[in-house]
Amino acid sequence: PNVEGLKLVGVIEAENGSNRALLEDKVGVSYILKSGDKVKRGYVLRVEIDRVYFQVFEYGWSRTIALALDDY
Repeated sequence: PNVEGLKLVGVIEAENGSNRALLEDKVGVSYILKSGDKVKRGYVLRVEIDRVYFQVFEYGWSRTIALALDDY
């Protein structure tokens, strides 16, 4: 998926710390991603209780994008 069009709708907590992010894109397609999963031009850096971080590579630069839960 393209990170720019995703919305974080939930997080599945795991006791071992490998949380999973529940994401939805603009057309309603859902994704369940964990740390290390690939996305368009990058990967999932980490999943916390209320947000997910992506590392994205564009034009020779990298940047971190964070998506947060709206109602947390």
